[in-house]
Amino acid sequence: MSYKITVSKNGMHIRVRVDEAMTRVLAVEIAGKLAALSAERGIKNFLYDVRNAPNIESIVDNYTFAQEDMAEMGLDRGANAAILTREGDTSHDFVETAMRNAGYDTRLFTNERAAIAWLEQPEPE
Repeated sequence: MSYKITVSKNGMHIRVRVDEAMTRVLAVEIAGKLAALSAERGIKNFLYDVRNAPNIESIVDNYTFAQEDMAEMGLDRGANAAILTREGDTSHDFVETAMRNAGYDTRLFTNERAAIAWLEQPEPE
């Protein structure tokens, strides 16, 4: 599997850069590792850099990941996930919809700075 997980220098988000086609199996593997690191570090913001990772799964598999796999892993619905895609890549669009419908605050971005700014915005009081 070709991906790298790091914590941002300021400790406000966890970043994963994926450099192969995104599948449900890969997404489950990554989500499990992110959940463990999130619990260890107390970080609830995630930047998924999938600019080099088109989503090749079916709508059914993307839906199952969002509705079933994520719930089975017990991932925090209070987390924020920014998905950074390549301009013109619409293969992750349904993932955003499925994740939001499952109760996870997930948004697509093509601009890295905008994604990070969204993740690092202050919590509402």
